[in-house]
Amino acid sequence: MLKFVSKIAAAATVFAGVALAAPALAQDAQKTFYLLSHGGPSDAFWIDWNAGATKACDQLKVTCKISFSGGDMAAQKEAFNSALAAKPDGIATTSAQPGLWTEEVKAAKAAGIPIVFFNTDDPATGRQAYVGADLRQAGVIWAKYLVDHKMVKQGDNVFLPVEVPGASYQQLETEGIASVFDPLGIKYDVVDCGTDQ
Repeated sequence: MLKFVSKIAAAATVFAGVALAAPALAQDAQKTFYLLSHGGPSDAFWIDWNAGATKACDQLKVTCKISFSGGDMAAQKEAFNSALAAKPDGIATTSAQPGLWTEEVKAAKAAGIPIVFFNTDDPATGRQAYVGADLRQAGVIWAKYLVDHKMVKQGDNVFLPVEVPGASYQQLETEGIASVFDPLGIKYDVVDCGTDQ
């Protein structure tokens, strides 16, 4: 239950961030936001996220157009460009691949459309805000936990399963892990586990 409530709160925070960055509209005009996820609609994490986002949209009385690309970056890019063409009050997106949204964010800013990243970030794009965890710090915390609880030591090799090697979240988390493991001589392998359930 706490996990679900947290996801609703995160979704509401995304909307609040986009709404604060959006230009003022007539009070009676219904605002429209696009929420673009790299995830898949049948992934357990994104099922909960979608439920929270949908509930937040209802509570905030805004129209939300939610799409999932299922890991297909070309499909997500197409959804982003369609959202830009619709000239919404704001766009919230994930950034599973570094550098993917640089031109789109530039175009959105030129059109006065606020862009908020959630779940995975790419600050180099110039987006207005990010809602989510500090993924590098998450990697540091995980690695320190293993070291502090003597679960790993010098010479050990740690298995790091990820759905998409090279994805922005994986790169940032691995940077954090490396900052703890490398000085201690602890090795690690990032392994592609895919997204099959």
